[in-house]
Amino acid sequence: MKPMPMLQNFESRVISIIDQISVGPAPTTIKEMRMILKKFDAILNVSNSPVPGDIMDHRKNPYLQIPVMDACGIMIPVESLITATTFGLLCLENQRHLLIHCSAGLSRSPSFTIVLLMIHQELTFNQATELVLSRNSAWISSINDDLLSEKNMLPLLRYFNKPEAWYSRNQ
Repeated sequence: MKPMPMLQNFESRVISIIDQISVGPAPTTIKEMRMILKKFDAILNVSNSPVPGDIMDHRKNPYLQIPVMDACGIMIPVESLITATTFGLLCLENQRHLLIHCSAGLSRSPSFTIVLLMIHQELTFNQATELVLSRNSAWISSINDDLLSEKNMLPLLRYFNKPEAWYSRNQ
């Protein structure tokens, strides 16, 4: 897939990774939020910015925001990653269509999708990364190394009783 020009419309910048998981930018208008609510029945926001909010019905569309800084060297608390991963897993177990978004949909959201795929699909880090990058090769230069650091990933894998060897980037 070709890298996405940033001038594309909002809907075309939301990319399906697997049937139940899509990645995209944060909605910035009520119109974009309405489009999201028609297509997705769960939203995970991994940015510092809340979405335009008065039209959300949290009973119908579960929503979680985990503030993650974008590539600035600030460690993400493992507890926050556990909370976000648990939310994602519950959405997938309940057959919800999950949108994972950050501000631009280029770094934090594809990076967190790698985490969720590792746990949910039982993929290694390299397998999950290849799957995500196969949907948009432009993400290769913007994967969030802070979020995917060994300090975050190993405790997360332990928490979910997954082999630490899955994290190896050399497989």
